[in-house]
Amino acid sequence: MEPILIDYEKCIACSSCINDCPNSFIYFEDGKIRTHDKGCMECGHCYAICPEGAIKMVNYDLSDEMVMSMSEINENILLNAMKSRRTIRQFKPVGIEEEKINMILEAGRYAPTGANSQNVKYTILGSKQKEAEEICVNLFRKGKKWEI
Repeated sequence: MEPILIDYEKCIACSSCINDCPNSFIYFEDGKIRTHDKGCMECGHCYAICPEGAIKMVNYDLSDEMVMSMSEINENILLNAMKSRRTIRQFKPVGIEEEKINMILEAGRYAPTGANSQNVKYTILGSKQKEAEEICVNLFRKGKKWEI
């Protein structure tokens, strides 16, 4: 199934989506916006930039989404959220609900990545965390030369 659908009734062929697509998945042909067979990374840039709402993301749940202008965001709340953000280095031995993990992954999918030029990877360890930590520590110790 195509990752994006173009509503040709709404599309005005302004080519904003073409200019913003980091993978050149969208192109212009015979006066219409077209898509290649492969190459869409489903970043949502075309959806977000389309002035007519002519692009739909097939794999996105946009039922309650609104594309929000950055000028609509309260700058004081945003600044406070950024100032109070901290990296967590010690974790509690408490599991995380699957719904929360899915929400975190969804936020990551929508987060900006600098024209999608950066690799994005997620690792969810769940019940395998201790095992993974032991493997990482052992690999670190093998690769580290200790000088006394």
